[in-house]
Amino acid sequence: MIKEAILALNFAILPDVQFRYHSLEIAKDIREVTAERITITSAYRDEYLQARIMLDMYNRGVDMAALYGAKYYQVVEFLRQGRLKPLASKIKELRFSNHLCGRALDIRSWDLSEEAFKALLTLRDKYDIIYETKPPHIHIETVKKCGCSDNLDIILD
Repeated sequence: MIKEAILALNFAILPDVQFRYHSLEIAKDIREVTAERITITSAYRDEYLQARIMLDMYNRGVDMAALYGAKYYQVVEFLRQGRLKPLASKIKELRFSNHLCGRALDIRSWDLSEEAFKALLTLRDKYDIIYETKPPHIHIETVKKCGCSDNLDIILD
């Protein structure tokens, strides 16, 4: 249902991307500022997928302290040891990413025009917009961070 609504807004979506209601809100806001076809590479993810992604980033040498701040130091030992299950538990406990509650979208940046990129930046009053380099993409998340009420959201897709 949500995926179909986002596709109807002329977004491309990588396989296996999952969505929640907030994902559609973000997509609609993006569509308000640019008509360019944009590829969504990630949206909602559970703590296990987040753990695998973070372990991959850690192994590739990404500066995770810069990305995650103080939370990084609470999981660094699990990353060093490659222990996914305790890492995933800690990620869930700390609400490590807005992806965990569907309040974030990652969009491909390498095929984005300069005009579309500038248009996305106009959304900074409502969203945190972060350009990440490994791999290159734009992370857009709601200013409201994940909280207990997000556990009531229904996964729709």
